[in-house]
Amino acid sequence: MAVIGMVGVGGYGATILRAAHEAKNVRLAVVYDVDPERARAAAGKTRAKVAASYEEMLRDDSLQGVILVVPNPLHRRMLEAAVDAGKHVYVEKPIANSVKDGMAMRRYAAAAGRILMVGHNTRRAQTFRTVKHMIDRGELGTVVAMEANFSHAGGLGVSPDAWRYRRETCPAVPLMQLGVHCVDTMNYFAGAPVRVSSFMSSRIMEQNDDVTVTLVEYENGVLATLHSHYVVAGTNFVAAYGSEANVYAEWERLDKTTREPHGVVSTPFPRNDTQLEEISEFAACIESGVQPETDATAGILALAVVDAAIISHKEQRIVSLEEILQD
Repeated sequence: MAVIGMVGVGGYGATILRAAHEAKNVRLAVVYDVDPERARAAAGKTRAKVAASYEEMLRDDSLQGVILVVPNPLHRRMLEAAVDAGKHVYVEKPIANSVKDGMAMRRYAAAAGRILMVGHNTRRAQTFRTVKHMIDRGELGTVVAMEANFSHAGGLGVSPDAWRYRRETCPAVPLMQLGVHCVDTMNYFAGAPVRVSSFMSSRIMEQNDDVTVTLVEYENGVLATLHSHYVVAGTNFVAAYGSEANVYAEWERLDKTTREPHGVVSTPFPRNDTQLEEISEFAACIESGVQPETDATAGILALAVVDAAIISHKEQRIVSLEEILQD
């Protein structure tokens, strides 16, 4: 059983907290949050103790790992502090605010022999796992294109003093916070992305782009389109189009459309607990030393598409992933 501490228990952190508490191979020993009341409430639910600071948490020699659900700009500094204290690290996606920082984090953890896992849970949904199996078994024929959209109206409620509101602290916010999940899932389906072109606009949020449309070319020739917006009704799907069949997947539904004979089969899926699965894997990796499925490299590859999209929009050009991934 891995002994773990957690930082950031509000918002999405509450979901990860619940998973850490329920994971059978985790003992959640200590929590910390910038809001002391929130930390105390989390401790009350989980029987963890409350740390007065992140530094105090890291001084706990019993901790083997830490879970970080904190603003993107803090990821690198907090990772390095944890590694210096001998801890393994799970960090919520994206791995960092830039590929440069993500690569530095990978080097830092690897040099110390520490696990670095990135919280890309979307690919773990049973529907998306099924799509991957269908592609690998050749059920779609030759896959030629993919499409994805992860959007919601979160930007309509973001206050101007929030870190997500500004390009300086969260550039291309819907793509960085939402679309990056789809990027990781499409990378899981198709392999290595090689070129990116993107358009972005600020329709409602004043200090950040809130609408993004991105085209990604993969090494195997697959072309993918990704919509990610921060000011619209919520949607979350990935689709793959092949010479024999198409497949459209949401979290609890999968539609397969065949060419011959033409027809659509819709299959409902129970929603599996992807957060519980990833936190359980993090603990298992700490115990075994095996690298996690969504390791630093997977996190960097997803973020590289986002970085390339930001440059593409800003400079009005197609961006090669080779230039983004130069270490």
